[in-house]
Amino acid sequence: MAPPNDQTVISQRPPALPGANRSLPPQELGKLLVGQTLSHFELLDFVGGGGMGAVFRARDTMLNRIVALKVLSRDQGSEDDTRRRFQNEAQSAARLDHENIARVYFVGEDRGLNYIVFEYIEGANLRDLVERHGGPLPLADAINYTLQVARALEHACSRDVVHRDIKPSNVLVTADGRAKLVDMGLARLHQVDARDDLTASGVTLGTFDYISPEQARDPRSADVRSDIYSLGCTLYYMLTARPPFPDGTVLQKLLQHTSDEPPDPRQFNHEVTDDVAAVVRKMLAKNPRRRYQSPPALIADLSVLAEALGLPLGNWSNLSNVPSAAAPTWFERHLPWAVPVMLLLAAAVAIEVVFSTPVDESQLPTINAGQMRPANGAAPDKAAPAGAEAPHAAPDAQAGATTPETNSALVANAAGAARPGDMPPVPDSAPSATITPGATATQPGAETEPPAIDPPPRPGLLVVSPTARGPQYFNSLRAACSAARNGDVVELRYNGRREERPLLLHNRRFTIRAGESYKPIVVFRPDDSNPMRYPRDMIEVTGGKLSLVNLAIELNVPAPGEIAADRWSLLALQQGDSLEVQNCSFTIRNGDQAALHSDVSLINVRALSNWNGLRVGEAADADEPAHLHWEHCVARGQATLLRIDDAQAVTFAWENGLLCTSEWLTSIHGASMAGQGDPHVRISLRHVTAYAASGFFQMLNDLDHPYLPALDIQANDNILAGDSSSLLIDQAGVDDRNTFLEYVSWNGERNFYTGFDPQSVWRLHDQNRDDGLRRLSAIDWEAHWGRSREVLPNWNGVVWRRPNPQGPLFARGLDDYALEESPDNMARAGASDGRDVGMVGYLLPPLPAEPAATPP
Repeated sequence: MAPPNDQTVISQRPPALPGANRSLPPQELGKLLVGQTLSHFELLDFVGGGGMGAVFRARDTMLNRIVALKVLSRDQGSEDDTRRRFQNEAQSAARLDHENIARVYFVGEDRGLNYIVFEYIEGANLRDLVERHGGPLPLADAINYTLQVARALEHACSRDVVHRDIKPSNVLVTADGRAKLVDMGLARLHQVDARDDLTASGVTLGTFDYISPEQARDPRSADVRSDIYSLGCTLYYMLTARPPFPDGTVLQKLLQHTSDEPPDPRQFNHEVTDDVAAVVRKMLAKNPRRRYQSPPALIADLSVLAEALGLPLGNWSNLSNVPSAAAPTWFERHLPWAVPVMLLLAAAVAIEVVFSTPVDESQLPTINAGQMRPANGAAPDKAAPAGAEAPHAAPDAQAGATTPETNSALVANAAGAARPGDMPPVPDSAPSATITPGATATQPGAETEPPAIDPPPRPGLLVVSPTARGPQYFNSLRAACSAARNGDVVELRYNGRREERPLLLHNRRFTIRAGESYKPIVVFRPDDSNPMRYPRDMIEVTGGKLSLVNLAIELNVPAPGEIAADRWSLLALQQGDSLEVQNCSFTIRNGDQAALHSDVSLINVRALSNWNGLRVGEAADADEPAHLHWEHCVARGQATLLRIDDAQAVTFAWENGLLCTSEWLTSIHGASMAGQGDPHVRISLRHVTAYAASGFFQMLNDLDHPYLPALDIQANDNILAGDSSSLLIDQAGVDDRNTFLEYVSWNGERNFYTGFDPQSVWRLHDQNRDDGLRRLSAIDWEAHWGRSREVLPNWNGVVWRRPNPQGPLFARGLDDYALEESPDNMARAGASDGRDVGMVGYLLPPLPAEPAATPP
């Protein structure tokens, strides 16, 4: 009997199917629903199913056609928000219209069941084809099907759709050899909000034999490169009749995808050529940046392979069932591009003939003195129509252009003294008018039209520009980041320095990059000691992922006499967050030469609560380390590169770079409580030239913060430089010396050490004992690690082009740490890959010039 407070609810919805309100495996759901009708779809046969639901062959009684119908599993379709996400993802699939993708017809809900209807395809999937064949498919067939799916991905990528479940069973091949990508159950818009993502709960979705490393960590971060990885696994399966990692538990497979190289497919199939193996290897690169970056790049290489195999690129017939065709002739291969080129040349000749005709200048409008022709070509007495589209200014032409938004900021700064990094103020009057693209010239005092609205960039691209106006254009990085959604790209289209306010990026995953041909310099300059008005962290990431590309970023902290607070950082993260940096430079000016702020860091990784308690955010995954990856980067100034508080777990990989700092490369501080699991700090350095005046790896604890993580270091082909007081490792606190030694694991090869006192490269200080100080020499260092963990080290074998570089560290550059071209310089060509040891200078970004001195 119902409690007296319960109310009877009368629903007008049709009764639910018996048993459908329970969570059932796909097979049982199939048995239950065969013969039933959902809306106007009659379920004829159960075809198969997986974790997302059951698939049926069905009849559309309204249009009298056979379709495929997928019913979402009840445990995933029971909540309103999950149903909404399912429909959003079905809508993303419906955006696709391509011959190699199964088309979506309908999405609906009936009697408590959510379903999606799509094209029914008569054929066999790749998994069944391999099983029927009894082994690998013919090489031409494998390349043929992969090329077709790559074209499908190209179309999906152009519509901002990511599939996220590419695998052999999701590629059907028709009787005439057409490959069709099916099952968009995991697909989503690349720019979709995390709340509308079926994977928003953080559950790892996809198939473990074919899942990319980054999708295994967080399916919301998957982009088209994840689909390319999964397609690479599918190609591997077609070539070898096995996935790249067929053995082990689910967890072991995920770990193998993350860290292990798959066996060479040539050892399972002798038909696989070196070129095919190279394409597979690039598709399966662990780091997404090392894979094909887009489907067109993959299609280009697959087309070359197809051409080498004599595969007619315009005919998708099943090659294993037709006679081998002769390779196309040179004329046949190049006709598709030759005809458009010839037509373009003909058009160019015609334009030259027409526009080279002499013009009668007497017929041109006369421009009186003081009048100028508007940039859009309109008559001088007629303003350009509001909203007229105007060309963008070239990068070099934007320095003096302004919009009303920038004018207000510039006028506000004009009253005060100019500071390095400020944009130049606009004078109240000027002797002559300045014409910028998209603007119209007017007489002084004349009423002006508003600047033309610039055409919006592509979806998902937000532009920071001082000259552009319109949707998706912003006058500050802070405004653009506030508007950015997951997957967006914020692009800086300006040159020179622009000062920004601190950024708080909570639960965000996007990229900040420089526009092509632009050289922006993002400057942060604290002007207040109150953290409520000016936070200590310039860019704070909480529960997200940030990518920085082709940027120069500066932090200029005034001298302690001007601003009292300490503990500044340029970037702040938490455990579980991710930071990807490519081709960037970081410069930190800390105080002045007479006085520096303490505890300034370029990157600060800390526990979930900010040290000052002002902002608290959830990490993306508290059990995951903070992931930092740098490639071709420069960092310089008076700050510790990486400060780790509260014994946080961190992985930091730096490939090719220059560091020059007065402090430490890494400083690790203890926690008051032991963390979950076995926290590690893993540092990987390769081809890095680093000068650290204090030293490289510092570990500190005390009675209140006794717990430290383990420190694992992998260092290859680096130059680590210091002074007579610098240390490779410094450990101090309440642990005894032997315990301190156990914290550190080192694996190095061909590292060069220079400038150190050879009698003191590792210091261990047990502060509980009067005799607790111990120093290890360079000889002790090598003996402790042994030849297997410190391979071919070199002490003081570096010959610099400039032995004693001068000037402040924040102003030093690549030339200050270049190697002398001398036969006695053992660092030249001394790396394991045959290059010079240390940085590869030509791959590093150019460093910005120092700002002009402030006038007295």
